[in-house]
Amino acid sequence: MAKHRWNISKERGERLIYNSIVYVLSKQHNHSLEIKKLKVKISENLKNIKITYNNKPKDLFNYIKNNLGGLIYIIDSYNDLSITNKAGECIISYLDPILNEWIII
Repeated sequence: MAKHRWNISKERGERLIYNSIVYVLSKQHNHSLEIKKLKVKISENLKNIKITYNNKPKDLFNYIKNNLGGLIYIIDSYNDLSITNKAGECIISYLDPILNEWIII
């Protein structure tokens, strides 16, 4: 029986996605973005990464869903990323650890 294989390991894939999320959110004015817009920005950021399954090209979010448990699962597994619902929209925020150490007087 043949093994079905992705060309990117789970560890590398999760690291790429996390780094892309942090990069995109850190470029936003308030370090947050609606999830649909975040997906577009992630796709743009990782457009040069070719993902295949059994040597057949696959969509980035197909890989995330089938191999990593979904984008929400990845975001939820990191303490510096948060998910909030505002006015029916799912907002993803980056809680920059450097900014959290400051004390406002």
